[in-house]
Amino acid sequence: MVLTSCGKLVKKEVLDASEQENQELKESLKAMQENYAAQNEELNSILEELSTINCQTLSLQLNIENGVAEESQADRISDNIQSIKERIDRLEKEAQQARKLNKDLAIATSTIKTLRQTIANQEQEIEQLKKVVGEQSATIETQKDTILNQQENLKKQNDLILSQKNQLDEIVRRQTRLLYEAGLEFESLADGGDFTIKGKKDRASVTDYRKGIYEKSITFYREALRQGHPDAEARIAGVQEKISLLQ
Repeated sequence: MVLTSCGKLVKKEVLDASEQENQELKESLKAMQENYAAQNEELNSILEELSTINCQTLSLQLNIENGVAEESQADRISDNIQSIKERIDRLEKEAQQARKLNKDLAIATSTIKTLRQTIANQEQEIEQLKKVVGEQSATIETQKDTILNQQENLKKQNDLILSQKNQLDEIVRRQTRLLYEAGLEFESLADGGDFTIKGKKDRASVTDYRKGIYEKSITFYREALRQGHPDAEARIAGVQEKISLLQ
């Protein structure tokens, strides 16, 4: 039995063999893709576990600072680290096997290297903390006294800062009030000053003089406004209107 394909005669068994080979390639590719997905799933799980170990290490550090750390807590973290190291080993082997078939369907060697370095850093840190926990029983009272002294000193510093702030606020309030009052005095002087006027020249001179005094009052009002006086802005508007009437 023969079939016609692309103008040529092809035996049925050859065609069947080709189809079977294609099917096997598809299945092989699918298996590699599933393996790559599994590698990534394990990688994500390892990263989550590394994050958990990091939180556990931070908790141990806090307990050490508070003098309540226990060696069992440090030992549990060490066990978790060892478990992660074994999982990284298995992941590396799986990636190496997959890389032989298709390097694009394997976790990168740089990723594995980063995982190993990360876990090595955490292992080194936990070993140092375990030493501290072992020695802490002899120094715990000294640490407590140190913490209490630091807290007391911090409280004194906070009280001093608060006192200084209150003093500064009072100085600013007093200065703001004086600036506002100075503006009032200059405005009042320009309003009702006894100016002798003999001719047009004197009148113009007096007008300029009054404008100058008003401008000084505005200067004081503006500085008072900058420092937060509630009435300064309205006074500035009033004096500006008075100046416009002198034109």
